[in-house]
Amino acid sequence: MLKSTAELKLEPLKRALSDSKKPLMAEEFEFMQLLGEGSYAEVVKAKYKKTGKIYAIKIIHMKHMAKVLNCAILTKKARERVPGTN
Repeated sequence: MLKSTAELKLEPLKRALSDSKKPLMAEEFEFMQLLGEGSYAEVVKAKYKKTGKIYAIKIIHMKHMAKVLNCAILTKKARERVPGTN
């Protein structure tokens, strides 16, 4: 389910909308509508407050991604211990 902007972790977003080197922040957008959701992310329709342009933004659930990364690291370590699997 779509979270309110207050519940969203205000992580920097890639600054693809400007020449500035400052990262975009979630608070610079007005989140409008849930467009889709998957097992690890949601895609929401959002309006960039400065320009009024509409974008689709993917919000990745980092808790799930941390589990995936941890599993990949453990798999790599296990393969390093078994001869002939590198």
